[in-house]
Amino acid sequence: MALPNKYNPALDGLRALAIGLVILGHCRVPLFRQGYFGVDIFFILSGFLITRLLVDELDATGRIALRRFYLRRFLRLAPALLVCLSAYVLVAPWLWPQYEVISHIRDAGLAAFYLADYSQAFWHSPNVLVHSKREFPCTFCF
Repeated sequence: MALPNKYNPALDGLRALAIGLVILGHCRVPLFRQGYFGVDIFFILSGFLITRLLVDELDATGRIALRRFYLRRFLRLAPALLVCLSAYVLVAPWLWPQYEVISHIRDAGLAAFYLADYSQAFWHSPNVLVHSKREFPCTFCF
């Protein structure tokens, strides 16, 4: 049973709500100290959309091409990730001069390959590109 693949503006509204909750959490706004609810909303939306894409492909072709699915996902996410990480590598040495430039490059490399959480768990690095650290509050928040 294929679901219609129509654009749904309500999902954009939920994404905006999720992003807002995460930003409020990172900025340590009282009552929004934990951005987990926003992350949960994002995970639910992602799960729904990904499942819908996979079910539609299964209905249309009788199979799911996971390699093609992950390639499309990579091609959609990689440009924005690489732009953000490049900007980080350029700006980070001035924002966090206590760390060497190579440390910022390593942190960006770990994030680029989605390995930052594993590295944090085993080797307590990266230093700056982490989910939340008290000494590095959100720089764009008041």
